[in-house]
Amino acid sequence: MASSPQYQSQYGSSAPPYQQPQQQFGQPSPPVQQAYSPPPAQGAYGSPAPQQGYVQTPPPAQQPHQQPHQQQAAHMAGTAPAVGPHRGPVQEWRNGFWDCCSPSGTCCMGYWCPCILFGKTQHRLKDPTLQSYDTFNGNCIGWWALTCVGLQWAFQMMKRGELREQYNLDGSGFKDCCGAYCCPCCGLVQEEKEVLFRTQGAVQPVPTGAAQGYQKNEAQMQYPPQNVG
Repeated sequence: MASSPQYQSQYGSSAPPYQQPQQQFGQPSPPVQQAYSPPPAQGAYGSPAPQQGYVQTPPPAQQPHQQPHQQQAAHMAGTAPAVGPHRGPVQEWRNGFWDCCSPSGTCCMGYWCPCILFGKTQHRLKDPTLQSYDTFNGNCIGWWALTCVGLQWAFQMMKRGELREQYNLDGSGFKDCCGAYCCPCCGLVQEEKEVLFRTQGAVQPVPTGAAQGYQKNEAQMQYPPQNVG
């Protein structure tokens, strides 16, 4: 195909110029195709891909968090003494369970009149001086009434558990049940002596001078003479 002389003189080439095809009216234009670009690569854990020459290491595994008291308990396991629920180390009873023959007065009261000894011990916990003590108080009558139906051991077991919790003494509910059911008199004597020992520091003798207070002695007091003008 020969090109026109006008085109050769204008562009200096024999190739015809590019002519864009005309779009006819009413026909849609062909879609423009875009070059495909792949999505950016992602590294581990959703982070951007590392650059070349950089090695990304995964984060270290997290250790389970431990409370300070758990760490201390694990560190001291097997070496620390047993600890009660409310106060420090568990304390031992001052007298054994079978050490019930002394003193003789407490032993006889626990054997012949256990309800009176039980009521006395329970009152001593509230009033160490026993100033308002009544022999036949509520605890004494309750223990005697339950004896008639064979359930006094349950009442004694409950009160013994309260005593252990108050002074953080060694023992368990099972031991309290066995002691109150099999040998209640030995348990009553042990509880009375324990409470008596624990409450001795709460009873302080009143000094004589403090009880009498200040008294004015007119005979020993002398006043200087006064001159009346």
